[in-house]
Amino acid sequence: MLIADSASPRRAISVWWLAAAALALRLAWVLLANPNPSLAGGDGPFYLHLANQIARGNGMQFNGMPMAVVGPVYPAYIAGLQLLVGEPLIQETARVGQALLSAVLALVLYAIGCRLHSTAAGLWAAGLFALDLRFIVEAGSISTETLFSLMLMLTVLAYLQARAHAKPAWWMLAGVLAGLTALTRAVAQLLPFVLLAHVWLQRRPRVAGRHQLLLLAGFAVAVAPWVARNWVVFGSPSIGEGGAAHFWLGATGSGMWTGNEQMMVDVERLRIAPGSPQFAYLADAFHTILGNPARYIGLRLQRMLGAYAQPFGTVAVAGVFGDVSLKAAAGTWRTAVAMLAYPVFWLKLWIYLWHFGSVLLSAACVARYWRKPGVWLLPLLVIGYMSVLYAMLTIIPRYLFPVMPLYVVLAAAFLAAPRKKELAAPGS
Repeated sequence: MLIADSASPRRAISVWWLAAAALALRLAWVLLANPNPSLAGGDGPFYLHLANQIARGNGMQFNGMPMAVVGPVYPAYIAGLQLLVGEPLIQETARVGQALLSAVLALVLYAIGCRLHSTAAGLWAAGLFALDLRFIVEAGSISTETLFSLMLMLTVLAYLQARAHAKPAWWMLAGVLAGLTALTRAVAQLLPFVLLAHVWLQRRPRVAGRHQLLLLAGFAVAVAPWVARNWVVFGSPSIGEGGAAHFWLGATGSGMWTGNEQMMVDVERLRIAPGSPQFAYLADAFHTILGNPARYIGLRLQRMLGAYAQPFGTVAVAGVFGDVSLKAAAGTWRTAVAMLAYPVFWLKLWIYLWHFGSVLLSAACVARYWRKPGVWLLPLLVIGYMSVLYAMLTIIPRYLFPVMPLYVVLAAAFLAAPRKKELAAPGS
């Protein structure tokens, strides 16, 4: 049961206004502030190429070769748009489509906030998300972040609905959505077990016993065709390739991508045999870790803290409103007035406030509702899973970005907390 907070018709209308505001801000960025983005050096051309191959009936292939480094959902989504509008308009259409998806995500966060805490928390979550400049600028890029965030939050919402209504269809749907999330980005392939861990931590093993097979069955149904394809094509029943290479990067170096040419130089010594396409990534990574475990733990912790310390989106903002960094510009400021007149200062401050504010308010939410884990346990489990898994692989601010909506929800729960008399929380 939710914290007592009757949802009036006025509040029901308010969330639609917030979703409309979210859409307007994102379309303003896509169509007015940044109508002609440069995709050089990013993932955009790669995804557009994959989508074009799918739209032409060639399947998921790159340079004429089948591939499974990324999941098929996002390229298939863009391919569907290309079939509707044609190849010349696909870049603009995909960016507008992502603005729409991001506006839908505002509604999903509203529903999650209502389910975890109250209607007020749902409205706070939708409002904070609508004004979050990180998500506004991300809607204009050609990358998986917006769609992956939406799929991840839809999975969380379906799971919350399954727990609330105890209907088999909801459990199956939660599993299917978890599978589609994993097919968007393979890092989510253990998400069903995170959800089942939440059931057990809430001391409801009977529910887990009855429904865990439905959740796993739904997941299996969603991923089975892709896994079968990879088994036939590559001889390995996997959801994605490249995980071992990223694990090796995190274990043996800085964990940062150094470019294709440098990567091939570094991994040449790992080739199993001359001319073999297989590399001993895992063996070399474990050898390095076991040789100095303390260094490995310290390095990965340092990289994770560094990724959290740098909000995602500041580079995109600077790329549109000025290429000079704040650090470089600071040398020219003689007065506070000059600093405040620099447009990127305000935009980056906007991002920093939302980023660190949501993280700090999330911590405050956990502290306030420590004895009521129904409010915070599920978001924290998903955040922890994604953060730790990426910390073991290659972690950058962009990879953490899809869990930021959960920080927004927790921050909203804290802001919506009753100030005088606290009522019963869900799952307590």
